[in-house]
Amino acid sequence: RVQPYEKLTQELRALEAYAPQKPRRAKGGATAAPKADLQEYPCSRARGVYFTKRPVLTSTDCSWIIETCEAHALTRGGWHTSRHYTTPTTDIPVYEVPEVCSWLHAMCADTCFPLIEAAYGPLGVRAKDIRILDAFVVRYNAKLQTGLPVHEDGS
Repeated sequence: RVQPYEKLTQELRALEAYAPQKPRRAKGGATAAPKADLQEYPCSRARGVYFTKRPVLTSTDCSWIIETCEAHALTRGGWHTSRHYTTPTTDIPVYEVPEVCSWLHAMCADTCFPLIEAAYGPLGVRAKDIRILDAFVVRYNAKLQTGLPVHEDGS
């Protein structure tokens, strides 16, 4: 069972390790991701659950992604609404928006993949072996859909 977001946030803050700060920017504009930025979340049901001590994306990053995807949606007649039949979303696949796709690949190579390797390297996971199979930006309208039901992704 997934914990409600609010409860998880309270538990993380109680650990005094979750300290959202402006992330450091690495060469190429991606966020630096040393192992010190990771902390394992003490979870009674599973080991190896991690969170970052700093945001991976800045609010500026998020605003740019949203604006760029909104502009793309206007050129194609709107957002996709039928790509995921088991868990419907209103989304834009990242591969359709070249500038977001390039940015995402660079950011993951510089930030996310090294974080994953830092956490799971002892299990043989290497940043150079990680690939993105499906990435999309999801749009929510609080009056229509405030979130998704608990589900497992197919990847």
